[in-house]
Amino acid sequence: MVISLIIALALYALLLIFYGDVMHAARNGFELWLNSVMPALFPFMVCASILQQSGVLNKLFSYHSHKSRIKRFLSSLAVFVICNISGLPAGARVYGYQLNHSTANIRTTYLCSYSNLSGPMFIIGALCTGMLKEPWLAVPICISHYGTAMLLYLGINMSSTSQHYVTYTADKTDTSLPSIITSSIMSGLDGMLKICATIVFFMVVITALECTGLLNAISSVFAWFGMDATIVKASITGILELTNGCAVLQYSNADIRLVSAFSSAILSFGGLCVYFQARAFIKIPFGAYVLSKVIHSASAFGIAYMITPLFDDYSQSVFATMEEETLFANSYVGLIVIISCLFVLTLILLSSKLVSPKKQT
Repeated sequence: MVISLIIALALYALLLIFYGDVMHAARNGFELWLNSVMPALFPFMVCASILQQSGVLNKLFSYHSHKSRIKRFLSSLAVFVICNISGLPAGARVYGYQLNHSTANIRTTYLCSYSNLSGPMFIIGALCTGMLKEPWLAVPICISHYGTAMLLYLGINMSSTSQHYVTYTADKTDTSLPSIITSSIMSGLDGMLKICATIVFFMVVITALECTGLLNAISSVFAWFGMDATIVKASITGILELTNGCAVLQYSNADIRLVSAFSSAILSFGGLCVYFQARAFIKIPFGAYVLSKVIHSASAFGIAYMITPLFDDYSQSVFATMEEETLFANSYVGLIVIISCLFVLTLILLSSKLVSPKKQT
């Protein structure tokens, strides 16, 4: 209660002191939602709602605890793809309906976290092509972002046959196609308004912090230790809101491998803005959600850093020569990739242990 009061009073003070700047930030946040987020996400949310209300997703979830590992694997993969092709926060919305908006346990929190990722349209179009001006970066970023999440998601969901959520039962009063479509549109619009509110709020918070000079001060401190100040600022901003964090990276002069790795890490963590977007659809424990996102972010960072040179133009010269130094570098990269894969596998096993139910005596 005391912490909430302090934060609220601090925000009140910042809003009054930097009134003009935060009003401009709120306007920019609304324009971002209206011009970019709304047209890109709304159609997918409507389609996901149609699948939900028609019973398709409910059928897929029913196979999550099937004795046949093949059916469990295929259903898990299908749910993962449906959630993530729509973009944030479709994964949380789908699991929210499956749980009837009740509180998620640790296992469901992990599954919801790893199926709540940035959409490919945002990564390819907005991030790599629009912000970073390097369209080819979409390949290593997508591989690290989606690949590690899929391994973690499937690893947890395949680790136990126990079903830790209740299946959603659609309203049977009117299951005609026009009714389903109308209801899905209204449901999608309600979800988009919740997303709009969180985007505007966190845009205001980030702008207020920038006006105080706090973000630049922290970045300067890390710059004394040889770290790129822009990347530090992008990371801090990305903890709050991923779109702004990714946007800051376009001004970095760091090596392209670091930009790729930090982009993937920021996308995978998602930021507190995404957490509150997800919280609007499903009650997710904060600690378990952040832990799952940290695991995903660290894994994606390592994988993206290691594989980015394989997709760059200069990487071809590495494979064209067989000098001793180059051979050593290739062997080193290969060893790191193997270690990274083992690291991800270890995280999967540890995560499955953390979310596995305790046997009752």
